[in-house]
Amino acid sequence: MPRPAVPFRQRPGANKYYTRQDILDLVTFSRYTLFRKLKEKSMVMPVPPVEGLDYPYHLWRRDEFDQWLKDNPKYDREKKPKGGGREVRVEFKVNEMALIKLASQCALQLEADTEEFIRTAAIDYANQVLRLTHDDFIRQMQRENPELSIYDTEVLAPKLQAYFKKLERDAATSSSSR
Repeated sequence: MPRPAVPFRQRPGANKYYTRQDILDLVTFSRYTLFRKLKEKSMVMPVPPVEGLDYPYHLWRRDEFDQWLKDNPKYDREKKPKGGGREVRVEFKVNEMALIKLASQCALQLEADTEEFIRTAAIDYANQVLRLTHDDFIRQMQRENPELSIYDTEVLAPKLQAYFKKLERDAATSSSSR
């Protein structure tokens, strides 16, 4: 099908509709999640082809979609809480992202929230590294001639000890409150 000479946004009546890309710019989920939600009918559906717009792809009525987004603020990109400077942006290769999405779907039984899965995986891995490092420091300090640098003994070891003491206190507090 040849492309029309007039871009979609400049066609009469186009201001009443959102394109798929417009929708994806407004929401917090991916195009794959968009198609899953359409299949599940868990969001406002696109309209049939609009006479006179000559646009072969999905279109959504702006008023209907805006109302749906108002009723579902967790998907609104503008209302999503910012991390207050604590956000980290990570780029993944296509095959890495496919692996992560598959794992998140398995872990969350198809209630896939990939962002939460990545956050949980990063925190679990960080805890694992801290535990291994802490255990290694303890073994090194118990040796007659520990192989630790001044940075290890003066900076990292005290921070790790304080972190694990806090974990122990938190665990004791939560178990005593039960």
